[in-house]
Amino acid sequence: MSNPVIIVPYDSQWPDEFNKIKNMLLMHLNDLILSIEHIGSTSVPNLSAKPIIDINMIMESYEVFPDIVNRLKEIGYKHRGDLGIKGREAFQQPSNNEFIDFHLYCSPRDSEALRRHIQFREYLRNHSEARQEYENLKINLAQKFRDDRVAYTESKTEFIQNILRKCSMEESRMAWEANADFWDIKMGDNSNGFHRNLVRPHTESLLEIKANDLVLDIACGNGNFSSRLVELGAKVVAFDYSSKMIANAKKRRSADLEKIDFFVCDATDYQQMLALKKDRIFDKAVANMAVMDISDITPMFQAVYDMLKSGGIFVFSTHHPCFIKPSDKYMTPCIHKGEAIAGQPMLQNYYHRSIQELFNICLRSGFVIDGFFEEVDDDKEIPVIIIVRLRKQ
Repeated sequence: MSNPVIIVPYDSQWPDEFNKIKNMLLMHLNDLILSIEHIGSTSVPNLSAKPIIDINMIMESYEVFPDIVNRLKEIGYKHRGDLGIKGREAFQQPSNNEFIDFHLYCSPRDSEALRRHIQFREYLRNHSEARQEYENLKINLAQKFRDDRVAYTESKTEFIQNILRKCSMEESRMAWEANADFWDIKMGDNSNGFHRNLVRPHTESLLEIKANDLVLDIACGNGNFSSRLVELGAKVVAFDYSSKMIANAKKRRSADLEKIDFFVCDATDYQQMLALKKDRIFDKAVANMAVMDISDITPMFQAVYDMLKSGGIFVFSTHHPCFIKPSDKYMTPCIHKGEAIAGQPMLQNYYHRSIQELFNICLRSGFVIDGFFEEVDDDKEIPVIIIVRLRKQ
């Protein structure tokens, strides 16, 4: 039977329909679930959508999930598994469904899939231009793929990912603003042991700093390494996404400000980075343990390539993705929360990428890789970071 994609104008009754289903679910599951969220396009006021309500129940953990499955089974709902989306369990409604057509899911409170749904919903609720753009896209795709739901869904992916990337960038900025003062205290004037003992030695050997080298210091934090570069004879342009980090860097590095220019800059914005170049050509660039903190690294690598002289060097370090990863999945890119320094006020976003993805971004930007180290910490057989040298041909 044909099941065409049909987009209809926003219906002000959709929130009421959601609440009817929510109240029914609470009657049976109130002691097992934390909350019930209206997600998907029908949850966004004034957004045209397929007239199907998407509902996500939130549980504390999978410990209670068997009881949820059994309770729902008693009223005709069948568990369908996660349908390929980890952390989002789907249920099939009974054939005698008395409500508007709806999709029912259940997720633990720490589900990445749930987090993405909520982020996307809130962004569209608060950004009318994005909401209108998404509506236009949906209407056009529904006309193009009326009888192909898979193609319709897949064709929305790029737009959704772009929105989620913007959400993630803002989350990261907020985290680093919240953590800036804590990091400044912990890193102090000379950085911490991890950076001094694991990151710096190979980074400095690969950079090969010479007198009067002009160096771009990416995600400079409180300017520790910027000052170290000055000690080695370089002149430095340093930037960070966090305005508080840069304010702290200027205070702490006041003695070096004749040789360090500090800026607030977004490493995911090619044009912002290129503006730092002015009429200068950089000899070298460095990014110490920052790549895994940046949501979209392609603009950064391309900007650095365009800012370097021919033969210029870019050295970066990051978590070793083979061994420092949030799950047993290595090839699948993902975002996860983490704590870089114990006790920091706010968890930060980490962006897991395979070495294949990471190196291909470097190569597509025009670099060649001509230096590589894997650095171990306590376990001498398990490297925790990689340090990579790129060169502009």
